[in-house]
Amino acid sequence: LLNRGFHSSKCCIALNNFICIKTALLMADMITDIKFSIIIPSYNRSQYIVKTVQSVLNQSYGNFEIIIVDDGSTDNTESLVNTLSDGRISYYKTVNKERGAARNFGISSATGTYLTFLDSDDLLRENHLHVACSFIKEHQFPPVFHTGYDIVDEDGNIIRKWITLP
Repeated sequence: LLNRGFHSSKCCIALNNFICIKTALLMADMITDIKFSIIIPSYNRSQYIVKTVQSVLNQSYGNFEIIIVDDGSTDNTESLVNTLSDGRISYYKTVNKERGAARNFGISSATGTYLTFLDSDDLLRENHLHVACSFIKEHQFPPVFHTGYDIVDEDGNIIRKWITLP
């Protein structure tokens, strides 16, 4: 499950796919506080990465981890990410193997109850994880769900409103 990435003058306000990675615990009703793993694969995205990560750090719901997988960038992505000081951020630089491998690496590092992918040029609305958490609880912890997204320009103006799901 992947969300779309938009480049140059467009970016995506992501309301994206979530996958439960701890189904056994959910079935045993042991989860009281849902943790999200936000996986951000990146390759030469220094112009976007800080804003993307900041959109996650600005969430009204705070139980999450950010896993940034730098897929062999040759720009200053690493030095910019290193300026962000938050214990919820993990940064991994790997040899370039393309996005699929970076996503798989992020999955293997995830410790959350649910995971989602966020492209390194996308943004989350401030209430994104709060809305997702409410949906999860309201729908008895679905194993997979998708919430939709809007396409916006660099100034935040909506270019295309996506129908939110479900």
